[in-house]
Amino acid sequence: MPEFSPLFASSLAAALVCGFLLFAVAKLARLALFHKGDAPEDKLSKLSAEALFRLDRGRVLPLNAAAEELFDQTGDPSLKLEGLIHKLGIEDAPPLLTALANLSASGKAFRLNAETREGAHLSVRGFTSGRYALFATLDITAWRGAEQIAAKDLAHLRDEHAVQAEALNTSPILIWRHHKDGTLDWTNAGVDLRRTRQISSIMSQLRETKSLPSDGGNTRVAVASTETAQRHWFDVSLQSDRLGGQLYQANAIDGVVQAEQALARFVETLTETFAHLPTGLAIFDRDRTLGLFNPALCDHLNLDPAWLASRPSLFSFFDRLREARMIPEQKDYADWRDQFGAFEAQAEGNSYDASWTLPEGRTLRVSGRAHPHGAIAFLFDDVTQSLSHQHRFKDDIALREAAFSRLAGAHIAFDAGGRIMFHSDAADLPGDPSLNAVIEHWQTAYGESATWTALRGYVLKALPDRVPLRQTLIMADGHEQILEAVPLPLGATLISFLPPKPAAKRLSRAMSPEGLLTQTLVSDALRLCSDAGVALTVSPLDYTLPASALPEHFRTLMSTVLTAVLAQMKPAGTLRLSLHMSDRPSIRLSGIPAQSVREVAEVAQGTALSRLLFETGCGLTPTEHGDALELSLPSPVAHQHSAISSIAAQ
Repeated sequence: MPEFSPLFASSLAAALVCGFLLFAVAKLARLALFHKGDAPEDKLSKLSAEALFRLDRGRVLPLNAAAEELFDQTGDPSLKLEGLIHKLGIEDAPPLLTALANLSASGKAFRLNAETREGAHLSVRGFTSGRYALFATLDITAWRGAEQIAAKDLAHLRDEHAVQAEALNTSPILIWRHHKDGTLDWTNAGVDLRRTRQISSIMSQLRETKSLPSDGGNTRVAVASTETAQRHWFDVSLQSDRLGGQLYQANAIDGVVQAEQALARFVETLTETFAHLPTGLAIFDRDRTLGLFNPALCDHLNLDPAWLASRPSLFSFFDRLREARMIPEQKDYADWRDQFGAFEAQAEGNSYDASWTLPEGRTLRVSGRAHPHGAIAFLFDDVTQSLSHQHRFKDDIALREAAFSRLAGAHIAFDAGGRIMFHSDAADLPGDPSLNAVIEHWQTAYGESATWTALRGYVLKALPDRVPLRQTLIMADGHEQILEAVPLPLGATLISFLPPKPAAKRLSRAMSPEGLLTQTLVSDALRLCSDAGVALTVSPLDYTLPASALPEHFRTLMSTVLTAVLAQMKPAGTLRLSLHMSDRPSIRLSGIPAQSVREVAEVAQGTALSRLLFETGCGLTPTEHGDALELSLPSPVAHQHSAISSIAAQ
């Protein structure tokens, strides 16, 4: 590339502009002469009608036809100089008279302009020819008007040129021109050395890489900055002009290139991320050609990755799936594909969701969604295994429900939150399946009891050491049912309402139904424990013991003992109550703090001595067992129990 001076380039550009302006001024002046109403030949004759006079001892003689026109109006072949000046209507005559006097006396030539009283402009010039003093007048009014117009136009052109030059010199786009011989003759860099170096670097890089743009085309080029060594990208275009020169424009596109690189990195990141997804992915651009896919798509649809990399169209994609038998069997494939094409042609945000059952037995879940700018994304999931598990799970549930329905009694399973998981057909449930509503329904059916409060806590607390509970319920009509609560995994609870055993039925017929010891003691214990914030678990009983077999104050005694026990326990503790009905019936309380067992035993023994021993003649023997206290009933009670049992057996 030839070396050039920025000052030389600027001077050359200024000379070209000035030459253009002078040409424009002359053109405008010529056009201004021919205003509307005057023929061009009339104006030319006026411009050439210069009146020529000769001075002769203070008089003026006409020398041509234009001068004679002035004299024909007076009929005098000559006029005095003052008369001619008056005839011409010159307003400021002294300067002209002085110049004519000097011309006549010494032959001094002159040229001046004079204005008439009517506003016309005259050009007067004086000169000598041999021994004669001559002067000529010319009406230049039209010229002066054209000159003023041209001056205004010239000023406007100068201003416009200044604005354009400033815009070019400050434009972020680099512009330069090469002469038809290849030399650089103009740039918009001006005296900015940095921009001048950029132009030189761009041309050098284009020539080195042989990537000069074609006429009317453009190309990209990256050049290194001499200041920061950072690469800058330019989009360079070329356009030939009518003089055979070449006009180059270089637009900085660093932002565009950075955005494209960021987009490429983003797509690469997405591709790497999607490569590990088990879901097949296919994204089609606005032209409905495949733009992105992942390996799972090849695995699910048995497609060749090389064919997918060729970017097939949407319809070609489905045609290949049909050939590979990877779509459901269709009676009219063309109609099916047209319907699918109608989906992709709809508005943005439209979605597609379907399950494809393939001829080979697999099931694919296919979902599609239209995205901004016309793209469509499809997801292919192999749900064969999942559907198999669902079907097996439904079969298991159906089998379990059928088995539950064959069992005696009613069964309801609650989760840890108190929600019903499943129940047998015989279960008596209200319309509201919540735990509170179910408990209230049972309270209405079986009567108020502390059992229901304890049962609610048993279901919701889901303690890890829960033991099965068993309780006999007496309905208002005297019928009995066994309430059983059994812990299940994950904090669930199975509640069953079972019919009583035959032996218990015979026993209930042999005694009064309103005084059952088990229900009385357990109800009191549940109430006291609930008030103290202590959980109570009761071991199941094979049969019940009537209250008539015990002393009258035994219930009061047990309430006093339980109060003493609960006073020694911490809130949120657990107390276990078990009733052992053998030859020597006993009540066992477990879960008492070890250091408090003796104190509770003393309370129980003192209470027994003061109330039972002296009033009923019965005794109560407390026995310590680690964290448990066992209260044994006296022999007379055992004998009474045996007698009642014999009656019931008959």
